[in-house]
Amino acid sequence: MKIILSPGLILCALFGLFATFMAQQSISIKMGLSAMPIAILLGLILANIAPKLTHYPSIELGLNICKKQILRLGIILYGFKITLIDLQLLGLRGFLYALLMLISCLILSLVLNRLFFKMPVERALLVGIGSSVCGAAAIIGANSVMRAKDSDVAIAVSTVVMYGSLSIFIYPFFELWLLKAWFTSHQLGVYIGSSVHEVGQVIAIASTLGDEVTNMAVITKMSRVMMLAPLILLLPLGLQSFSDKKDPSKNIPVRSSSFLKYIPWFAVLFILTIGLNTLLSSYLSSEFFNPIQSIILQLDAFLLVMAMFALGLSIHFKTLLNSGGSAFKLAGLLWIYLMIFGLIIGKFILN
Repeated sequence: MKIILSPGLILCALFGLFATFMAQQSISIKMGLSAMPIAILLGLILANIAPKLTHYPSIELGLNICKKQILRLGIILYGFKITLIDLQLLGLRGFLYALLMLISCLILSLVLNRLFFKMPVERALLVGIGSSVCGAAAIIGANSVMRAKDSDVAIAVSTVVMYGSLSIFIYPFFELWLLKAWFTSHQLGVYIGSSVHEVGQVIAIASTLGDEVTNMAVITKMSRVMMLAPLILLLPLGLQSFSDKKDPSKNIPVRSSSFLKYIPWFAVLFILTIGLNTLLSSYLSSEFFNPIQSIILQLDAFLLVMAMFALGLSIHFKTLLNSGGSAFKLAGLLWIYLMIFGLIIGKFILN
């Protein structure tokens, strides 16, 4: 009971409610801006208005719970957004296209960072994961098995918000031409779902072109979200296998060095939740299951928003400004790559 009534948890819950309210306003909907980036921005603002707030033990306790236990519970429940049936609707070509976009973008982020930006590898990896997988949810999910700095997570989330918002204004200039000269409605939906960062941003872009484009864009986007599960599961194994035994200081820190311990079991539960959601959606009537699923997803969204506010409250603008320039340049190149390369490769794979 003491933990539940922790001032830190209450603070995160109150600002989480406010962020959720702000996300429901028309300007946020038009920009495809979800409650998570709004929450992290609110946390940043409060952290810089009242920098000593997090020094109180009772506040710090609640923030740590939000950034760890509540965040992981939110990731597990996120599985109720996804079903394996989505992959069937996407088709083999669409799935391979989305997978190629994801993997190539992730590899490119590490290559560009090594050649040009020389940022800490964990920061570049989070930027790449946010751009290639599913935005803020992918970043916080991946960081749950890494030990990147809170400022690195905030920077990565900020790049997703910035370039995803730019997509909302830029894509409409050429998507109608694409529909007439380059893609069918089905193919255009796959392209939008594979190249835009956040689900809200995908919907904002595709909704102007009709239901077929929108439905396919969302299905493709959710297939990318689904790839978050194996990514979280395999990330510690990959980081462990590529570790530098001679100079451990160069390695990206993971939660543990023991095989069984560094497997993120909450990621296993995330995958099991997807399977459970698939079964329940298939065998229970929609009249019975949909209201239950809706409640779970609302709770899940709120938990993730609380975690994002706690994250923002741990960061100061000075840290963000001093370390974020290269990350935004890298994210910009990845954004251009997804937009341009997606068109070229989509023409060959999707046709």
